[in-house]
Amino acid sequence: MGILVTASGPDPGQTIDIPETGLLLGRAEDCSLVLDDMLSSSHHARVYRENRAWWVKDLQSSNGTLLNGRLIEEAALNEGDLLEIGESRFRFSLSDEVDTGRVSVPRAVAVDMSELEEPAPGVSVRKATVIGSSSDDEALIRAMPARFEAIRREAAYAALGRPDLLERLLVALLAGGHALVTARPGQGMTTLVSALAQVFGMRYLAFLCVEDLPADAVPSLTDAADRRTGPEADPPTIWMPEALEEASPGFQAALADALREPAHPSADAGLRWVVATCLPQTGEGEGPGVAEHLADRFLMHLPIPEPSSLEEEQILAASAVAPLAVPQKVVDIKPLLRLRDLVRRLPVSENVVRFAARTVRATRPGDPLAIDAVRKLVEAGAPPRGGTHLLLAAKARAVLHGRAQVAVEDVIDVAVPVLRHRIRLQPAARGAKRSSRGAILAKVVAAIPRRDGGA
Repeated sequence: MGILVTASGPDPGQTIDIPETGLLLGRAEDCSLVLDDMLSSSHHARVYRENRAWWVKDLQSSNGTLLNGRLIEEAALNEGDLLEIGESRFRFSLSDEVDTGRVSVPRAVAVDMSELEEPAPGVSVRKATVIGSSSDDEALIRAMPARFEAIRREAAYAALGRPDLLERLLVALLAGGHALVTARPGQGMTTLVSALAQVFGMRYLAFLCVEDLPADAVPSLTDAADRRTGPEADPPTIWMPEALEEASPGFQAALADALREPAHPSADAGLRWVVATCLPQTGEGEGPGVAEHLADRFLMHLPIPEPSSLEEEQILAASAVAPLAVPQKVVDIKPLLRLRDLVRRLPVSENVVRFAARTVRATRPGDPLAIDAVRKLVEAGAPPRGGTHLLLAAKARAVLHGRAQVAVEDVIDVAVPVLRHRIRLQPAARGAKRSSRGAILAKVVAAIPRRDGGA
């Protein structure tokens, strides 16, 4: 007889007998194994026996069925295989190979990946292939695209008119950094960020910056020694100061000190993620409108353009529907905190490091790599922190798309939002559309060879 061993959750190692008639897995009440998992379909997959072998078949589910990290339609099950359905994870084994407390349950509730545990004793685990990570780590990375899609679906209304912003914000979160967004009132940033808080089940705190805001209003955002952990940890929080350019110099200085490094808490420490907003500054060439030393602490600067004609129609059409759906929690924040640690440890090839380094150096007008636009229009290029953040963001983007290998294309994709607020334009160039920071950086990235020799 075959069995499934729960690989994560409050009861790791619990075994579930698979009857000879097979096992139907999904969220529907008529399934033989009911999954309390928002990412699983009503009738997601079936495990059955045929010709003395065990098989798993995906039942045209929304998010697919993964076997050892690969999407499958139908596949044979072998000893120790990892079966992933939404955020539910099981190891397949044969009953005579496992002597841990087996229970026969016609219906059981599978758990999510909020806690990753070791497989039950006696269950073989395949060795990791990525340096510095375990097989569970790799499975967590491979499962990220399904989580990303679930987040995108749940926050779809809040992200209307901002097709790239949601991905940028998730990259910042996975990289362990914070985001500075330039937006006018009414562009929906509060709606989007509060929707993300609901999707992750996080607390959301927003406030409007004023000139007399005291410096001690800045919370501890770093991993201070006295930060509570474990059951008493501060609840994960998205902290959103709005109109940051209006804050007092003392408040801005205190915030810059709190953001001196990308936030990087462990999974059992309180997370405080900052998504700040500021108003567009006339004549500043896409500048963030806050002190340069503060802007440099943010991983990304994300100006929000006006929506296109089609996007505006979509926003209006969606807002005419009443009532609007309230975003629900679909992803637990704890696996993402573990991914933040994996992003830090993800190896990067020499070619990717070289490309990132050359991109940063090419923003400096005195560097031999600088193009004409930089020499003529840029007063000061990106500092070394820009390169560090550029690689972090590139690694986070790779993980967001389910890859443990960072590509030059990942660096190219995040280069403008990571470096935009780190270069200073010549006074005469500020405010000219053709000499905007984003346009200059796009030319810089295009001029850097992807490999030595220009290949």
